[in-house]
Amino acid sequence: THLGDDGGPVALDRRRVAWLRSRRGVVVPARWAGDEVGADAITTLCAAGALVEIDGAPPDDALLDVRLLEALSNRAPDVTDDLRSVRLRRAALGRLWSVAADAADATDADGGRVAERPSISVLLASRRPGDILPAVGRIARQRDVDVQLVVGLHGPAWSDAEREAIAELWTGDLSISQHADDETLGSMLGALTARAEGSLVTKWDDDDWYGTDHLTDLTLAHRYSGADIVGKLAEFVFLEGSDVTIRRSSAAAESYASNLAGGTLCTTRGWIDEAGGWPDVPRHVDRLLLDATLDRGGSTYRTHGFQYVLRRQPTAGAHTWTAPDEYFLASAVERFDGLALAAADIDDPGDRERLR
Repeated sequence: THLGDDGGPVALDRRRVAWLRSRRGVVVPARWAGDEVGADAITTLCAAGALVEIDGAPPDDALLDVRLLEALSNRAPDVTDDLRSVRLRRAALGRLWSVAADAADATDADGGRVAERPSISVLLASRRPGDILPAVGRIARQRDVDVQLVVGLHGPAWSDAEREAIAELWTGDLSISQHADDETLGSMLGALTARAEGSLVTKWDDDDWYGTDHLTDLTLAHRYSGADIVGKLAEFVFLEGSDVTIRRSSAAAESYASNLAGGTLCTTRGWIDEAGGWPDVPRHVDRLLLDATLDRGGSTYRTHGFQYVLRRQPTAGAHTWTAPDEYFLASAVERFDGLALAAADIDDPGDRERLR
């Protein structure tokens, strides 16, 4: 069912539902008086994959919240359904964003012109020469965003040839700096942020895997959530020592939450300054920045967990976040043999071959 011109219900047959499922970026206008029939209609349309634009609905209507919650809670978790939902929403929001940017009077919250392609500075701090080029390659494959790459080479292990290889692989806006071995990660990130020119900045870990729409996901989430910092949960984790990829619970996706994966944090330079900057410490810089944000009355938002796989290596000292494989295995709702990038919606056969 869906809403007709008079606000009443109209039959929606199976062919119409199938059409909505197959389309990308479908927007359905609906007029709603706040009644139960209308709430059911809107929920059905959303479940079919349509983006519903409601005319006249209170912004915090409890009835619609109840219907949507029922629709979500009455189905078993399914990675296929979750992924389809993510792809539809990404396509629909991206389309609306482009349409708004084309409008002559389109403005953002500060009264400025809406940018069709968001600009984002990627902060890549690395002390591992073996991981830097694959990481730069993943950033180079990002779609629908304008990216400035800001690289910090940590320690004495870097050669001129490695710098040249980075510059050859990255053809866009690039900034590279060298940092002493005893400089803290927080100090490095502060220096990289000072050179960032994008409207957004994000942290990128050189040993994790990212899909081609990862930065698009973050820029969209930052826009529709209104949060000061957005990111993803480490929902998909590759345990290298156990040779298994796990999926952790995704029940808290698309919510205002403070548990975000450090390699996915996205914010603005202005907010980093407002929160007191990156803390000058060698570890836990992500957690401390999130805590400082909440202490100052800021907000943090977690979008879905697709397009990101956290890599856990058994080598001592490989991670600033120390946790054994058993910690992750205990929270697994799904398991996949080996490096299962496709489970997280990442298509990167080159990374599979490199790992093998």
